[in-house]
Order: sequence, then structure tokens, then C-alpha cells
Amino acid sequence: MSALGLALAVGAAGAVGALARVLLDDAWLAYRARRASRAGDTAGSGRLAGLAGWPWPLLIVNVVGSLVLGWLHGALPAGAPWAVVLGAGWCGGLTTFSTWAVVAAGALKERRWARASSVLLGHLVLGLRPLRGPAPAPRRRARSRDVQAAPTRRSPSAAPCGPHPPRRPTRS
Repeated sequence: MSALGLALAVGAAGAVGALARVLLDDAWLAYRARRASRAGDTAGSGRLAGLAGWPWPLLIVNVVGSLVLGWLHGALPAGAPWAVVLGAGWCGGLTTFSTWAVVAAGALKERRWARASSVLLGHLVLGLRPLRGPAPAPRRRARSRDVQAAPTRRSPSAAPCGPHPPRRPTRS
């Protein structure tokens, strides 16, 4: 792919990623409006009413973008055209550092400490975790009877290993 073609592809993928972010945000706002109209209030209802104003779409796009970027980093060779198009283009258009910073700064300005810290830490922890790949399976401690010596390769002419020479079959 030529440099111009790569630049156009990155730009197009960035536009698709940004459009996906806007559509998710609009769908979330429409969902919240429907839910509030059913409940008869504008502040939200139910046991999660306090989280109704939390920026869930922002968290979703940032975590999904980090997950895709982490997968691309592990699956495709560095500098591969599709890795650049999807990573810099689609993930770059989908994720948004600036909105995350504005939301956190707004919460700090309003002295909403819990919201500011949850936005900052939630995005950092959940956004950086996918970059490491899947969580490793827990390891159990090896007991002495579970540990076996690794087989060794020896040439046929090598001397026998161990304290005793190999036994020869006896004739009866």
C-alpha cells in the first residue's frame, strides 16, 4: 500500500471510529431519556440512579479501543498496514482522551470527588488492562511428587548418568 493510500485508509477508519463513538453516545442518551420518561423523572430511577449521569459510553469506547489495540499489537506485526489502519485510524477515532479529560476536569471543578476519581481510575484501570492481553490462568503450587525431571538427550556413546551404572540382565 502506498503512503497516500495508507493515509487515506487511516483517515477513513478514523472517521468510522468517531462515527461509532457518536452513535453509541446518542443511543445511550436516547435510552436514558426513554427510561426517565417511563419513571416520570429526569434524574433517573432505580437503585443505580446515582450512576445515571456517569459517562458509560465513554468508558465503553475507551475500553473497546484499548482491547482492539492490544489485540492488534499481539496479532499483527508492527508496521503492518492493517495494524496502522485499525490501530491509528479506527481505535484513534473511537477512543477519546480529550473527552475523558474534560469529564474528569468538570467533575473536579464541581467538587464531585467520587465521580472524578471513578472516571479517572476506572478508565485507567479498565483501559490499560486489555493492553496486557488475557489474564493468566492461576497457577497451583507444585508439590515435590508432581515435579518430574525433564528428559535429557544423550548420545548413545555417552556415559550413563546417575550414581549407579545400568543393570545388565542376568541369566538364570
